[in-house]
Order: sequence, then C-alpha cells, then structure tokens
Amino acid sequence: MFDADGESALVQALLAAHPDAEPLRFDASPPPRKIEIAGCLAARVEEPIPHWVVVSRGFTELGDKLEEDPEVSGWGFELTCRVPARVDEPDVGWVVDWMQRVADDLAARVSFLEPYHHMAIQPTTTDDEIAAVVFVEDGGLAPTRSQNGAFYFLQMVGLTRGEYEALHAWDPRALVDLVRERDPLLLLDTDRATFLRDPGFARAVDEGRDRDGSSIGVRHGVAVLWTVDDDELQLHLDVDAAAVVRSAVEARLRHGKTMALFGDRRKTLRADGSLALRSQVNVALRPEDGPSEIVIDDDGGRTCVIRLGPDALAELTTVLQEAPGAYVLPSLPSVRFVVVTRERMGEPGYPR
Repeated sequence: MFDADGESALVQALLAAHPDAEPLRFDASPPPRKIEIAGCLAARVEEPIPHWVVVSRGFTELGDKLEEDPEVSGWGFELTCRVPARVDEPDVGWVVDWMQRVADDLAARVSFLEPYHHMAIQPTTTDDEIAAVVFVEDGGLAPTRSQNGAFYFLQMVGLTRGEYEALHAWDPRALVDLVRERDPLLLLDTDRATFLRDPGFARAVDEGRDRDGSSIGVRHGVAVLWTVDDDELQLHLDVDAAAVVRSAVEARLRHGKTMALFGDRRKTLRADGSLALRSQVNVALRPEDGPSEIVIDDDGGRTCVIRLGPDALAELTTVLQEAPGAYVLPSLPSVRFVVVTRERMGEPGYPR
C-alpha cells in the first residue's frame, strides 16, 4: 500500500511508536505550490487517552531524491499533531490545511523550522479559539530515515489568542512546559477553553513574564518604515506596529534586552510614477543612552538604531499611542514616531 521508501519510513516510524495502530493514508490534491503537502497519515491511539496522531506527507522526499544534501530528506522533518478522538473517523481536512499554511509560510519566507518556532495560523473572534501554533519535537515519534536521508517529527501545539500573546511576552519553551503540565499529550484541541482561565496558569505566566521578560527579540513582518528628514529621524508605524513597540518596553527593553523589528520590503511610488523597492524597514530599539543612528549591516542593508535611555523608556508607553498621530518623546526630540492606519501604511506612495 505504501510503496515509496520515503513514505514507508513515515509508516514505520508511526508503527514503532504505536504498534497496535492501523495507519490510514489521506491524499490531497492542492494547487501547485513551492512546498506541496500530499496529504497525511492518521492513526488512532487509545493510551493514555483516545486520540488521533496525524502526520504530514510532503516536507520530506516521499519518492525520488530531489535535494542535494544526501543526509537529509527534504526539509528534514514532517509535521504532526495529536487530535482528541471524539468520533470513530478522523476529521483531518482542516489539519492538512493548517499544515499547508505552515508550508506556504516557509516557502514565502525562504525560512526554516525548528522546535519552539511559532506562527499565527488563523484569525479569531473569541478568546477560546486556536489562533496560532508553536512547534515542539514530537516525543512519541522517534527520528528516522529513509533512503533519501534523515528526518524527525515536529508537533504542532495549538495556542489561543491570549496564550500566543503570552508566548511573545515571555518564552515559548516555558509556556509549552506550563501547557504540558495540564495536557501531557499537547493535544491540538479546537474545542478547549484557553488555559488562561485557570488562575494558576495565568499567575505563572504573569510571574514568569515579570521575572524574565520576553525571550523573543526579533519580530518579522512588522509594518514599519523609517525616513530621515533634515536632522529628524521619523519612525513610521501602523497601529499594530505601534502596539508591538509599546509592548516591547515591558517585554524586552525594561529587562535590558534589545528589540529588533524587521519589516517587509515595500513597493513605493517615485515622483515620476515608477515603482521602487524601499528597504528602510529594519529597526533596532536599544535600552541605552546615546544618539540614534543609521547603521550599515554586514550585508549592505541599513538598520535604524533608536537608543532609549531610562527617561525615554518611561515616556514611551505614555506618549506613544496605538492611534494615528505624530508622537515625540520629551527626552528624545530628534525622533518622531508617526502612527497611521493599516490602509494608509499600505499605500504604495506612503509616506508622500
């Protein structure tokens, strides 16, 4: 049934962990993509509680060897998740869709995936909906190899909106450890309530955040742009980016940690109407005294470094607002924070 050696390795790994299970294969026919998930394997496991183990098919090389590295199969991993078995037949369509979203994000960013990386997975309207996933090594499935190379298994752990905010404000590993205390299997349960309703969980998050600050010192894809006008440095933010900067004060800067914001390169209109690619989108907020400056990176790119001494840090969260406007800190008059709507920031001609 599973005749490709790469596929056989997936089945053997699943059976090695759960010898009594009967793996089922589900095929998918997605539109052409840079990373194409072919479907998944699913096996029902009864212990310690009934649940389905779902394994992606497509991050590794299932058929012929295509990548140059002979020691690694494809991306070097397959995704898994563990879903409560509330019915006899697995509902895996949405799982494959989420796995494909991870693949699309990896391809779009030309990035990589490791334990404790995380990503938003869907918009939510309530506090109890799963909004994001964090990835951990699947402790139930051992690393394995096929004729195409070695690979291991990364488990998707679902987080609600508030839990994901707590992850950013604190530490992914510490947050997962708290979740594991309440759910050793780290089930991806779309029907559960947020763990933040548990007073002990919420208290542990607050204490850890206040004690340690955030371990996440880089944010990608932030809507940020800097310009220099005479002697004034202007930092342009949309309302969401302004919220990121404000939260960075408590999460990073007050703990003596730098916060780096990497925006996406922006298409903008020149005066003659032609399009140009603006790369002035990287910003470093440093909790130290000294002048702000533009730094040339090793790769030739430019980063706007804004230094925020104790007075500026105290002023930032009271002066800067998550609403359109121009804001200047009394102790940092050479820097102007310009906050605009998402729509305005997205205009090709902005900031003209």
